[in-house]
Amino acid sequence: MKMKKLQQMMQRAQALQQQLDGEMDDLLFEGVAGGSTVRIVMNGKKYVDSVTIDPQALDPEDSLLLQDLIARAFNDALKKVDDKLAEHADRLGGSLF
Repeated sequence: MKMKKLQQMMQRAQALQQQLDGEMDDLLFEGVAGGSTVRIVMNGKKYVDSVTIDPQALDPEDSLLLQDLIARAFNDALKKVDDKLAEHADRLGGSLF
């Protein structure tokens, strides 16, 4: 009897994971840095959709600043995806039990 219940819980968990994946597929998250000088748009599967860099940020004398802004914008977008994933997982996880 316990194995059957465990199997049902596992099937429910797989269904919830598929539901979560489907919900995240259509979402886009924007990370910004430098007062929107650099913008990165990432989807819910953590793939970069687009990168926008203000031409004023393209200073050949200061490439380290641009590199830093890109990294910050990427990390900002990634955090937003992770936060939404955690929110969805908490919401869906409660229906397992």
